[in-house]
Amino acid sequence: MLLLVIAWVAIASHKEHRGLSKLAIAVSLSGIAAIWLDQHVVVVAQWLGVGRGTDLVLYITWPIMFFGLLMLFVRIRRTEARLTDLARSIALGQAKDIRVDESKL
Repeated sequence: MLLLVIAWVAIASHKEHRGLSKLAIAVSLSGIAAIWLDQHVVVVAQWLGVGRGTDLVLYITWPIMFFGLLMLFVRIRRTEARLTDLARSIALGQAKDIRVDESKL
C-alpha cells in the first residue's frame, strides 16, 4: 500500500522533478513486483550471490533510502536559505520605511 502511495505522489509531482519522480516510480513498481513475484527475487538474489531475496531487497533499499534522506536534507536547507533571504529582505524593507517616517517628524 505504501509503495502505491509513493508511486501516486511521484506521478502527481512528475512535472516538477522529472528525474526523481521517474526514479520513485521505478522503485515503487520494482517493490510491488518483488512482493508479487517473490520467487523471482530469490532467483535473482542467488544469481547475484546474495543468498536470500530478503537480503537483496535490503541491500537495494538502504542506498535508496539514504539517497532520499539526503535529497530531503538538501531541499530543507535550500528552503531555509530562501526563507532567511525573504525574512531579511522584508526586515530591510520595513527598516527603510521606518527611517523615512522618522525624518518626516
